[in-house]
Amino acid sequence: MADGAEEQRPETARSTRTDDDEPGTGRGVDECGEGARMHAAPPDLDLRVLLAPAGETLGERPPGLPDGNFLQATVIADVDEHMRVFREEIFGPVLVAMPFTDEAEAIRLANATQYGLAAYVWTNDIRRAHRVAHAIDTGMCWINSQNVRDLRTPFGGVKSSGIGREGGDYAFDFYCETEIVHVALGSHHIPRLGIDPDDQ
Repeated sequence: MADGAEEQRPETARSTRTDDDEPGTGRGVDECGEGARMHAAPPDLDLRVLLAPAGETLGERPPGLPDGNFLQATVIADVDEHMRVFREEIFGPVLVAMPFTDEAEAIRLANATQYGLAAYVWTNDIRRAHRVAHAIDTGMCWINSQNVRDLRTPFGGVKSSGIGREGGDYAFDFYCETEIVHVALGSHHIPRLGIDPDDQ
C-alpha cells in the first residue's frame, strides 16, 4: 500500500492547486489561508530544508509564490519513526508514506508521537476500523473519511495536542470554572467534625 501511495501521490501532488485562480475550490491560499501554506518560521530558515530528511531537500516553491512560508505539495518516502517529519505535526501539503507489517505495528507507529489531535483509519473491515480507532491515542478519529465534522461534536486532542474540548456543549465546560455552593436553609443540628457528640 505504501509503495502504491508513493507511486501515485507525486502526480496528485503536482496537480494540487496552490493559487486562488479558481474560486470555490477550497484551496486558494488567499481564500482560506490554507492550501500550501506552512507554519511560520524564522525568515532565514528554509522550510524545505527544515522538513527534509538528512542530506535531502523537499519540493520547490509553488509558481507565483516567491515569498512567505509556502511549499510545493510533497510526498516523503523512506521515513523511519525517529525523523522529525514523522514525529512532528506538519501543517502543510506534505504526505509521509511509511509501510507497516501488521495492525499492531500500525497502531504502535500511530502512537509513537507526542501529538494526538486527529487520526484517520482506512479499511473495508468495520470491526478492524473500530478496534484500531479505539487503540490510537487521539482526540478525534475518522474512518474512511477526512475532516468531515459536525461543529456540535467535541473538537480537541490529547498529549501535546491540547487539553479540553470545544464544540457544542463541550465548549461551555471548557471555558467555565465549576463552583459548588452548599447552603443550609433550616435550623437543624450541624455536627462539628472531630468532637464527641456527647460534648456538644
